Amino acid sequence: MLLGTITAVGGSAVRDLLRGRVPAVLGGNALYATVAVAVAGVFVLCSYLDAPSVGIVAGILLGLVLRTLAHRRGWQLPGGLGLEPSTALRSVRVKPRRDSQTGTEGPEEPGKEKP
Repeated sequence: MLLGTITAVGGSAVRDLLRGRVPAVLGGNALYATVAVAVAGVFVLCSYLDAPSVGIVAGILLGLVLRTLAHRRGWQLPGGLGLEPSTALRSVRVKPRRDSQTGTEGPEEPGKEKP
């Protein structure tokens, strides 16, 4: 199942990169990897039941139906956190180092003396 999912997601990412677009799987759009897992699961189940040909046909049909429904109805998985470097690092502050001998603020960078 993992190999089928990686192949499907990787193929769509390569397609988008060759077209000069951001890979759709990274853009939070309609269920690429989830459909790939479902199709791979159907194929594995049918192969286990000694009907790999049925698994191929059922997987293709399931993939087409799920992707079409997801696209037309706008189905999406929940998005991640909206962290951007500017907001995520805003709470981190660079504090000047304190000189342990005098108790005053020392140079900001090691090796540089204050005038």
